[in-house]
Formats: sequence, structure tokens, C-alpha cells
Amino acid sequence: MREFASGIIIAELGFKQPEETHYFFRSGAENRSLAFYELAADLGDRLHFLFYHPKYTYLDGLDKRYKVTFLESACREPIHRGEQVKEDENGTQILLKTVNLKNDHIDFDNATAISTETFESKPSAQARNGDILLASTGYVSMGKVDIYDRAVPSLVDGHISIIRLNGDYDAHFVAYFLRSHFGQLQIDKWWTGSSGQIELPQANIAKFIIVSCQSLPRKQQSQIAERITRELSEARKLDAKAQAKRDESKQVFEQLVLGRAMV
Repeated sequence: MREFASGIIIAELGFKQPEETHYFFRSGAENRSLAFYELAADLGDRLHFLFYHPKYTYLDGLDKRYKVTFLESACREPIHRGEQVKEDENGTQILLKTVNLKNDHIDFDNATAISTETFESKPSAQARNGDILLASTGYVSMGKVDIYDRAVPSLVDGHISIIRLNGDYDAHFVAYFLRSHFGQLQIDKWWTGSSGQIELPQANIAKFIIVSCQSLPRKQQSQIAERITRELSEARKLDAKAQAKRDESKQVFEQLVLGRAMV
């Protein structure tokens, strides 16, 4: 159901599902040897060979079918990261880290705490309702996308980018777009770094292309997002049932081991 939900946005935009969804930043390496070339006249401002990977041609169809815009143009303020702060186990304010982004929901239950003084001293690092949070560093973790949906702000650390959209864009639609093959390809394309220290600079995230509100008004964005949200909600219900069954089976196993249950 999750795979189906993640494919809805691609289908709604009129594209075929990709044959391959392998991303370099998820594993840190290509899953097979490859060779390709790029003419010198076609080189841009990047001299990293993976930047010109043939798989990125999938993105070419987007600006042929729709009017596109840079992500920075859809924001009401510049994309920026949170800040590294000192934790306080006795604090009353929430600090969100990359581990708290689950690419499906935000794990507030296991978030760490900071003092109110620290929280109030970092207003630019506070996530507000409707913000998109993007994990921006590290293999595997980079590329996780979640919506901050609480009325009360929380602080985010310096490994998370805050994307705050203007009124022409539905935050859930853009978040689902970034989670989709369209978004993940761009994360795969624009990361920088080496030796295990990779990141997505804010200036590069700003260059991501998304479907413009001129081609897809907010009302249509919201309709697509609502459909995906419904599918993901059903998937979460199945997750809960599966977890309950796992917990039940563990209890039965323990009882059998201890000889307290009939076989």
C-alpha cells in the first residue's frame, strides 16, 4: 500500500512508473558498474560524473508536460537549516533530529529535549505547522521528508532543512512530490561531499524543480495530496495491526518457553 501511495503522484502527473528506483545516497554506491559520457558543450557548473547520470533524463519529461519552477520560488522565505544546540534532559521544549523523521511521520515520542531559553534563542530553527522538514545529511538518512503538523513549534537541529512554502502550494503535495521518484532523483543529483560526509546544501535544494502552481493550481495539488494521505492512513492502520500480531506472538512464545501455555 505504501508503494502504491508513493506512485499515485507520478500517475496523477501522467507519467509511467520508473523501472528502477535505486538512489546513490541510500547505499553510498552504484549497484552495478556503469559507463556513460557527456559532451563538453553540455556540461553545467558541476564536474561530478554522477550529476550527469542517464537516469536523470526521467526529469526531462516534467518540464515538457508542465510549467515548472524552482523550489525556492515556491517558498515564502529562504530554505534554511535548524541549528546544533545543547540538549537538556530536564528541558520542556522538543528538539527534532534526523532520526525523528520517519519519511512517513515525525516521531515526537522519542525526541530529545532542550531548555526554553535555548528554544527561544533560536527562532529561525523553529519548525512551524505546515513546514516541510528534509533530512539533509548522511547516507541513508538524507532524503527523508516529513510535514510538521503541530500547532506549537519545535526546534530542529542543523541536519534538517526547513522548507516553508507560500500560499500557492500545498505542503503535503510538495512533500509527497519530494518523496516520489521526481524528488528523490533530484536529491540523488544535487548532494555534495565525499568520504561518508555527504549533504544537501540549501542552495542546491533551492534548485530543485517542482510543478508550478500555474500548471497545477493549489486546489488540484490538494486533491492529489488528499488521495495519497488516505492511502497512507490505511497503510498505517495495517502497520498497527501487524505490530499487534507481532506483540501477541512474542507473548505466546514466552508463555510456551516458560511452560505456561498449552501447545
